[in-house]
Amino acid sequence: MQVTAWPGCGDLVAGASGLAELVAFGGWRRIKRCAVCAQAFCDRTAGCSRRWCAGHRPHAGSRSVL
Repeated sequence: MQVTAWPGCGDLVAGASGLAELVAFGGWRRIKRCAVCAQAFCDRTAGCSRRWCAGHRPHAGSRSVL
């Protein structure tokens, strides 16, 4: 899902709108904190089972990007 901001709205309004649409679409269970650095991230896995942000995922660097 991709949310486009309304023309002329600020970054805060665009971010809040995107977060509201994300929660409406996937629920609060998708918003998590990294177990290593406590940074908030969106868990896009099917089972909502991720525990780490993109920077701390195990084997994140060894996977090839298609």
